[in-house]
Amino acid sequence: MEARSRYTRNIRKGREPPMHAGIDERFFRVGGTASDVTELSLKRYGRNMVPIFNKVSEKRWYLTQQYANEEKYPALWAVRRFSAIKDWENLFENYEDGIWYLQTRAKKKILYMEADATNVEDALSLGKPSNDLSVRQASQSFRILEMFAHTKLSVPPDEVVRVFLADVNQKVEIGGDKEITLGDYIEETKEADIVVDATAPLLEKILDWCEKVESSPSAEELYEEKGWFQFGGQKEDFKKTILFDTNDKEDFQIVSTLLGSYGYRLIDRGSVDSAESFDFPRLIYRDSSADTLSLLHTLVTRRLAQPSKCCILVDSSKIHVELDYIRRHLNPHVSKD
Repeated sequence: MEARSRYTRNIRKGREPPMHAGIDERFFRVGGTASDVTELSLKRYGRNMVPIFNKVSEKRWYLTQQYANEEKYPALWAVRRFSAIKDWENLFENYEDGIWYLQTRAKKKILYMEADATNVEDALSLGKPSNDLSVRQASQSFRILEMFAHTKLSVPPDEVVRVFLADVNQKVEIGGDKEITLGDYIEETKEADIVVDATAPLLEKILDWCEKVESSPSAEELYEEKGWFQFGGQKEDFKKTILFDTNDKEDFQIVSTLLGSYGYRLIDRGSVDSAESFDFPRLIYRDSSADTLSLLHTLVTRRLAQPSKCCILVDSSKIHVELDYIRRHLNPHVSKD
């Protein structure tokens, strides 16, 4: 009974090593304190992935409840400090011959490690520093996992692959007065083998929606009348005008400049009366996914926005119930990026 209680406590704490029966491959995902990407990956890969979170993470409690099968199976691993070797040692305890690698068709064993450094609840943090996992913490995790794979496991890996998911344009301080992009920094330091630009798929989706959404003749007429102020990236001939409904000045400036370079004129809520903007194409993004959904619900139910011309940007995968309700009852165009 005491052994069972200890096992359950360890699962809750993220200190029980993963089980190996029933799988033939495995990889690691370092997620900081809150990684929505990791949550989505757990649904897809299950026990083939070992999520690693900071001990203070609230997300790990939620994931444990969702994926530990009523606390029967370990769902993830938790560390107090990514650089502390003692926080990692027990991960491999008594499992020297366990399943820790991916395997190629040529039977090569690959120690495959990923790190998610995307910003928490801030999908449009283009160029902003990471607010969760840093490249330093990811590099520490990669180094320790690789060291233990060579020293603790009965069979060392044939190859090691390190993958870093982040906004490659975020700035990294390198001493003095200079800054370089994260992409350039990793290219110079080789702290990852593969860098995946987390913002590229989002930008692609936004541009796809901008291209497809029907323009508003009244928006173009009002522009001729009012001459809205725009940020950089201006073109003489814009494809269409889009109302960007956000409460973050920096996000508005960044996205306005970016989409402006692709031929889209962005205006804010204060540039036009709500009674005049019903049929404007509207991109909605607030501080949190819950705020974004609440605003969409209010705009559509009070007939302040055309549902078919709304695109919302949400950061969290935990709002699928509300998204399903909105689709069924309000029928907007919803982008789940």
